[in-house]
Amino acid sequence: MEQQAQTAFTAIASADELEEGQVKGYSVGATKIVICRRGGRYYAMYGICSHAGGPLCRGELDGEVLVCPWHGWEFNLESGICEIEPTLRQQTYEVKVEDGQIWVAVYEA
Repeated sequence: MEQQAQTAFTAIASADELEEGQVKGYSVGATKIVICRRGGRYYAMYGICSHAGGPLCRGELDGEVLVCPWHGWEFNLESGICEIEPTLRQQTYEVKVEDGQIWVAVYEA
């Protein structure tokens, strides 16, 4: 019988570690994750740009998008869809804050 994949949350950082408007990179195992704080909410997406492999942890927020530092490609925080080329999409992850910690849902087989 094939095993079902399930979602597990991993504690990434203390919620007060990120200030409003800040972008910061983390790793969950071998997976690079970028966490953004915008409008009091936390967002998480895959930390390597799907356009050309740029480090999104060095990107900047511009409203509701994360801008890659290499070529300026913009990814929507909520959906991960690229504003410049909508066929490109960053993997996004569910985020929750509990007991002062940021938790991110990662895929487990």
